[in-house]
Amino acid sequence: MKIAICDDSAVDRDYTAGMVEAWARDRGILLILRKFPSAEAFLFQYAEEKDWDILLLDIEMGGINGVETARRIREKDNRAILFFISYYEQYCKEIINVQPFRFIDKPVSEEEL
Repeated sequence: MKIAICDDSAVDRDYTAGMVEAWARDRGILLILRKFPSAEAFLFQYAEEKDWDILLLDIEMGGINGVETARRIREKDNRAILFFISYYEQYCKEIINVQPFRFIDKPVSEEEL
């Protein structure tokens, strides 16, 4: 399974990555996990690798936000499962257009993830 975490907060990115790694390890899932500090960094990599299974996107980031990132992904890929992670619930109506699997409130809990 190939998972990307895109969050401009290193603390949040590492915390979420730790939970994803533990989840995969506990289930014997072979995991390729990449962490990206910005939407731009992810989209640069996405230009070369479009085979992501799951994307965990922070919504509010400097530069391109998570919603715009998802729009760009959906132009090319309807298969990837999108999770939005944010402190701000006001984005729930905006993200529905990119067909997310789930909105997760920060701080992320193991149960929600």
